[in-house]
Amino acid sequence: MTAVTAFSARTSLLLPVAGAITLLLFFLMSRLIDAPSPPPVRQIDPVQVSIGEIVADVAVREPLPDAPETLAMPDIPSLSRDVPAARGNPGVSGQYPVSSPASGPVDPGDIALDPGSTPLTRAAPVYPPSQARRGQEASCLVRYDVLGNGRTTNIQISGCEPAFAAATHAAVEHWRYNATMADGADHIVRSGLTTRLDFTLND
Repeated sequence: MTAVTAFSARTSLLLPVAGAITLLLFFLMSRLIDAPSPPPVRQIDPVQVSIGEIVADVAVREPLPDAPETLAMPDIPSLSRDVPAARGNPGVSGQYPVSSPASGPVDPGDIALDPGSTPLTRAAPVYPPSQARRGQEASCLVRYDVLGNGRTTNIQISGCEPAFAAATHAAVEHWRYNATMADGADHIVRSGLTTRLDFTLND
């Protein structure tokens, strides 16, 4: 067999195969062309998200009421202490003060009274309870000055025990005179006033 004969034989075998492949390709192409088009893509509306502020319910605390400027003090009942006297009820007597520069003991009966030296307010001293129970009596000599505002100052007590002297000092400290403010409230307008307070127990 010659070469030409062999080539012709192979060609005759391949032609039917090539034709079949060509027909298959045409068939596939026609199917693709006739295939339905895909559905249109649906457009999705953009999503709008609103962010709101979340407000929690908070209990508002009411302000406290303003404290009163002044507080009323409760009424405190006064307490009285009964002190039994050894020989009856205690009493205190005294002379009106007199002006005198003397520094030693003074007998008010021997000195003329100065009308301007009489106090407007003359508080009586309190009898010392211990001395009253023991039946003790005393006479206290007092020397003091008067300021322009009518108050007493420079109070000096002599001639009696400390308990009687303290009671006398506390009383004279609350005596008040006519105010003379010409030279000032703290200026001494009367000096060296003297008097005597007698602490006696009534039988």
